[in-house]
Amino acid sequence: MSLAKMSGARLPLELEGVNLSGVDLRDRDLSGHDLTGANLSGANFSGVALPLKMERVNLSGVDLRDRDLSGHDLTGANLSGANVSGARLPLKMERVNLSGIDLRDRDLSGHDLMGANLSGANLSRANLTGANVSGARLPRKLEGVNLSGVDLRDRDLSGHDLMGANLSGANLSRANVSGANVSGARLPRKMEGVNLSGVDLRDRDLSGHDLMGANLSGANLSGANLSGANLSGANLSGANVSGARLPLKMERVNLSGIDLRDRDLSGHDLSGANLTGANLSGANVSGANLSGANVSGANLSNCNVSNINIQTARLDGARGMPAGLEIRCYYHEYSQGTNLRVHPTNHLNYQYAQGYLRAVCDACAGKAITW
Repeated sequence: MSLAKMSGARLPLELEGVNLSGVDLRDRDLSGHDLTGANLSGANFSGVALPLKMERVNLSGVDLRDRDLSGHDLTGANLSGANVSGARLPLKMERVNLSGIDLRDRDLSGHDLMGANLSGANLSRANLTGANVSGARLPRKLEGVNLSGVDLRDRDLSGHDLMGANLSGANLSRANVSGANVSGARLPRKMEGVNLSGVDLRDRDLSGHDLMGANLSGANLSGANLSGANLSGANLSGANVSGARLPLKMERVNLSGIDLRDRDLSGHDLSGANLTGANLSGANVSGANLSGANVSGANLSNCNVSNINIQTARLDGARGMPAGLEIRCYYHEYSQGTNLRVHPTNHLNYQYAQGYLRAVCDACAGKAITW
């Protein structure tokens, strides 16, 4: 039965799943009706009194300006393309389709948007502090959005525009933010395992940030302040660290292919680091800990390597090996006279130790001390 010509007719209370798309419902009192799953797309809602329970209702393209929907149950409803300018939205909006909605400058703090579809919505400068966006589809453009305190774990935000966004206190653990625009954005201090590959972070103050296991490969870190940051196990391969302040503790960091020319890395802990192919020419690594590091293929010409610890460091193919390279004796680690000359030619060359350095310790009757 067509309902398009029911102007003035009394509608049944039970309208579950009914198609009322495009119908003129002006000044109707539907407050006591069951509209669950009904299709009201494009209907004229001017002056209509709506029921509180509106689960799975299709309200796409409907004019809901200045409506008070704060007490309504819109779970699973479709509001795509609707006009909600000035409308008060409910706190609970699970699985609501808000695609294409203009939500600029909206206060959605603390709202439950679990499973909601916000793709294509305009969230510029919206406030989503503490909102639940678990399983929600977020728009690619999130310029100026306040996402502080939001759980964004394991999120794919690659290529998203987060310019000027507030992510302080947000949980970005293991999130993919590769290639995203974070210009002017406030980043959280805890970013464990975050993928920031290719992101422009130049001149950023990341001091004290937890970037353990983060992927910063190819990122622009020029002029950034990373002092005190936790980069343990992070991947900085191919990153631009020109003028960046690096932390003293850089255990297991991947620095392969990095340009570290003339850098002061004295006293840095680079144990287990990957420095393959890195350019360390002219760098000061005096007193650095390179034990277990892979320095194969690196350029070490004109390096200051006095008193460095390179126990079990892999140096095969390293260029410009400095004369008088010294290591710390394994057998005398806690006693006097521990810094001893690396043997210039005697290397381990059998199958299981290719490229590992061998040293001579006079106090240990010439025993190899790096394996």
